[in-house]
Order: sequence, then C-alpha cells, then structure tokens
Amino acid sequence: MPLTVRSLLTEAVTCLQQAGRRNPRVDAEVLLADTLQRPRSWLLAHSDTVLSPERAEKFRELVQQRTTGRPLQYVRGRQEFFGRSFFVDERVLIPRPETEVLVETVLSLNLRMPSPIVADVGTGSGCIGVTLACERPNWRVIATDVSMSALRVARRNSLHLGVGARVELVCANLLEPFEGLRYFDAIVSNPPYVTAGDPLIDPEVALFEPATALYAGTVGTEIHEALLRTAHACLKSQGFLVLEMGFGQSERLLSLAQQLGWQPQTVAADLAGIPRCMVLTRTL
Repeated sequence: MPLTVRSLLTEAVTCLQQAGRRNPRVDAEVLLADTLQRPRSWLLAHSDTVLSPERAEKFRELVQQRTTGRPLQYVRGRQEFFGRSFFVDERVLIPRPETEVLVETVLSLNLRMPSPIVADVGTGSGCIGVTLACERPNWRVIATDVSMSALRVARRNSLHLGVGARVELVCANLLEPFEGLRYFDAIVSNPPYVTAGDPLIDPEVALFEPATALYAGTVGTEIHEALLRTAHACLKSQGFLVLEMGFGQSERLLSLAQQLGWQPQTVAADLAGIPRCMVLTRTL
C-alpha cells in the first residue's frame, strides 16, 4: 500500500486509539504536519500525497512515543505560550494557558521606573520570564531555578527568542542569593502547588513531568508560604509580588499573606473563572 497522508493517518489513529490516547486524530494530524513541516490544514487538501519511506518512518516513531503516554508537547519538543513557541522536554513543566493570566497581570503592573528588574522564581522553561522580556524591552529579568537542567532549557528559549542579553539565569532555591538586597521591582512566580498524592492529577502529567516542579507538599501552598516569608527582603518598597495559585487555594493564601505583612491588591481569574494569581505589595 502506498504511504500516503491518508493511509498513514488512518494507521496512526488506530494505534493511538488502541493505546487509549484521548485525542487520537488530533495527535496524529499534529505529528504528521510536524513531520512534513506543513500546517494541519494542508493534510486535508493533500491526502493522496505519497511520503518517502524515511518520512513515514519518522512519523511512526513520533506516534510510537505518543502511544506510551508521553505528552504531545514533549514528543513535538515545543509548546505555544503567549503567541510564541517554546522548547520543552521532560526537564521542565509544559507551559499552561492559565499561566498566561499571570503574565498578563505582571504586564499590567505600574512599573514606571526606566529599567525595572523583575525576578521569575522557579522559571522552568523560562516561559514567564522570557515572555516578559519579549513584551517589555526595557525590563531586565533574573530567572531562578533549583534545577540546572531546567535552566538549560530556559537559556535555549531566551536565546531563540532574542532576549538572552536581558534574561539572567541563576541556579538557586527561590531567591536565596538576593535575600536582604531589596533588589527587585517585581517578583513573579508560578511555584509548585499540587498536593502530594493528588488523585485528580492527569496520569500523563504524573508520569512524565518533573515532580519537583509539580508537587509542593501535603498542603499545596508550602512554596507560596516560603516566598511570602522571604520575598520582603528582596523587594523594593513599592514593589509587587505576583503568585500563581491552584484551585481552592486563594482564601488560604490571601489570609496567610496578610498575616505575613502583605497587602493584597488584586486577584485575577482564568478563563474558567478560577482565581489564578494574586498581586501583593509590602506593608512592612
């Protein structure tokens, strides 16, 4: 049988269905479009196009990876975020659409100084810090992460998107190297906030995404609390702390923030109406 677009898609959809993947047709089309370096819309209009054995084999290898449950973004090696393509693999979390709310919130801050310095704590792929640098050419970003492997991915993304000179990467736990320096005009973080053993977490996420970037502890807000306790000493007097949070965590975090000397400014919800990030200023 000729190795046409149609026949290979049919074969791939069957394999993915048998493996229990949720969106077999979409996955197959995305991976074939990637293989051919064409948009998905091209596939429909060229279903009788014959592929070389080499292209067909490459496509089948990608499909086989997806049948194991490896997330589509890791198979492709990239994920769209805020209109840009970011490199991703198992060293970093896959950027989520809800985190775009965090970025939008930070971009809306009233940072009037000529060259604001912003910390991206737990940068992972760099999707937050790199996006901020892309959107605000006068901002300098210092991105920290405890994982050197994650920082290598962030560096690749900063260079690929042309902001490597304005995104400094620091291997550190939270903001340890900057404590007491009153250095930042804004501190932003999407910290781990999944509780250990959460039965609702997607199996693909649990199996393939880095546990240190996912799980906070038994409560889910342990990393938030650590930032709330330490960010005072790193933030300028008129600075902002902006934190992403998980479902059902907003009331606990707002109460904790006030106890620790923070003044809540706003809470932004995602498209599902879930409180997704909060903006805080210092009261101490």
